[in-house]
Amino acid sequence: MLEIKNLRLKYIDSKDFILDWISFNLRKWEIFSILWPSWCWKTTLINAIGGLLDENEVILHWEVNLHNENIWIVFQTPSLIPWKTAYENISIVLKKQDDEKILRLFKMVDLQWYEGYFPKKLSIWMQQRLNFIRALAIDPDILLLDEPFSALDTVTKKKIMTEFKDILEDRNIACIFVTHNENEAEFLSKKIIYLTQKPTKIKKTENA
Repeated sequence: MLEIKNLRLKYIDSKDFILDWISFNLRKWEIFSILWPSWCWKTTLINAIGGLLDENEVILHWEVNLHNENIWIVFQTPSLIPWKTAYENISIVLKKQDDEKILRLFKMVDLQWYEGYFPKKLSIWMQQRLNFIRALAIDPDILLLDEPFSALDTVTKKKIMTEFKDILEDRNIACIFVTHNENEAEFLSKKIIYLTQKPTKIKKTENA
């Protein structure tokens, strides 16, 4: 589904590579975690895979094989549009309006009573649930998760991670989960890739 070979990346105004010789495969329906220490440029890696880097700012060398899959990134904090309702934040990503599908998604995460609320009226965990179902609305083949649970308290985190893992497995969605929390990595995935600090390389790969 996704194959990356020998990824090397640096900013144009820097002489050193910050991501160096990174290679991995993501198989169909697989969930794996990338475990990172501080300052290892994990968001830059996620943005490279998701195609969000500015080509005028970075130099990127890699061999990438992606089979025209739908990719969506869920970031560390909810990236909702504040002047649109919860319902509108979901409908805006759809190519055509599908009220039935949107309602199913809201029910999936117990937000069916909050379609008309604006993000600022929702708690942080409700906003992140909304963030998740917006990603699911496009029926992604691959989800990139950039520490999406870090802002949640321990009890809420465990609940939403359990729910989200069930959804990923039920829908057969492949996923790369980036985190610095080994317990989260072991809970959500069966394979963990450990990164080094700058220049960031793959230190080892283990089964969780």
